[in-house]
Amino acid sequence: MVRTQTKLIRWCRALEIAMLAGMLVMPLLGQGMIWFSHLSLPTVSLVSSLPADLTLADSRLYSVVFLISDILNGFILFQFYQFFKSIRGGEIFSDKQVRKILLAGIGFIIIPILSLINSVTLFLFIETPSQAKNFTFTSNDISYVIIGAGLIIMSHIINLGKKIQDEQDLVI
Repeated sequence: MVRTQTKLIRWCRALEIAMLAGMLVMPLLGQGMIWFSHLSLPTVSLVSSLPADLTLADSRLYSVVFLISDILNGFILFQFYQFFKSIRGGEIFSDKQVRKILLAGIGFIIIPILSLINSVTLFLFIETPSQAKNFTFTSNDISYVIIGAGLIIMSHIINLGKKIQDEQDLVI
């Protein structure tokens, strides 16, 4: 039992570090790629989601649009960070844990909706020949919805576990 708890604590700590790293690196990397894209650096041309002929005004719009996505992703990662930190502290079945998983699930469902809004916004305001003029719902978007739904179901399962634990505490 002690060995299992030690492994759990170690894994939770590792995942907390990964979530913090993601919260810091993702926005910096994404914004950096947008702002350096107009410099025609060879490493930036590897990013296929950005048109090669971005102007400074286009870079600003891309920056704002993707910053909103980065904030949502950071919010989801922060919910998971708090979730793992609470588990490491011994808090597994609680209202806070249910809320964190529920919010992360809702965030995953919002990601494809935001992606579609971003596509429409970029289509309306950026008129570059290399910009693809389509709005699609990809398999990645469907995966996000499935993951979000799974997390929402998991939050309800944790809520049931909390109720069972509360009933058990009353019996003892």
